[in-house]
Amino acid sequence: MLLTGFVGAALARWQGLATLRKVQTDMAGGRVPGEALVDGLLILVAGAVLLTPGLLTDAAGFLLLIPPTRALVRRALVDTFKSRVQMGGPTTFDARWSPGDDRDGPPTIDV
Repeated sequence: MLLTGFVGAALARWQGLATLRKVQTDMAGGRVPGEALVDGLLILVAGAVLLTPGLLTDAAGFLLLIPPTRALVRRALVDTFKSRVQMGGPTTFDARWSPGDDRDGPPTIDV
């Protein structure tokens, strides 16, 4: 149990630092580090799961620390989030007025 904790902590630190470098590289290049941030979250979860005693939790934690396996989980998570988020057009805060309305404009707040 202690061995898996030490090995898991070392792997999580190594993968976490690599992910941090990826975030920094993406940001320096003007790109959004979305993929690297999800990887960082998964590495954090892997570290927490590895601290939990048990054979299944150790297996899940180690699988999340392996980059190809983590990529599969990341893809599944992103697909799940995308299916739950509905992309729509602009919304109006006041349903009584819209930009194409012929009335005098948006309602004003008297102070």
